[in-house]
Amino acid sequence: MKKLVVLIVIVVAGLVGYNYYTTGEISLMPPSSLSKEVRELKRLEKVFHKAQNKFFQGGRSAAVAGLDAPADLVEAMSEIEKVEETLVDLYNSKTSESEKMKVERLLNEIRDFKIAHR
Repeated sequence: MKKLVVLIVIVVAGLVGYNYYTTGEISLMPPSSLSKEVRELKRLEKVFHKAQNKFFQGGRSAAVAGLDAPADLVEAMSEIEKVEETLVDLYNSKTSESEKMKVERLLNEIRDFKIAHR
């Protein structure tokens, strides 16, 4: 009986982990379908976080090499600005209030990052 309970716990944990990895939300069952805007928002969020990581890596390499602004920093900021522009367009398009709040949250995160690293 213990083995069955352990197996069920492992399966449920695996399902929740898979759903979190694919959708970014902790849930037992994945949502049936995401709207085009939500998929785009999730994609933009991933692009922003990758560019943010690239910026930090470029900053570390600049500190080691003694450079002022390596190409990685400029490229990362350019990607972040593109994400910000796309988010503004997404916000102005037809979206629900909950989606607009998510877009605003990501826009605020981007703006805070830009203020802190200019």
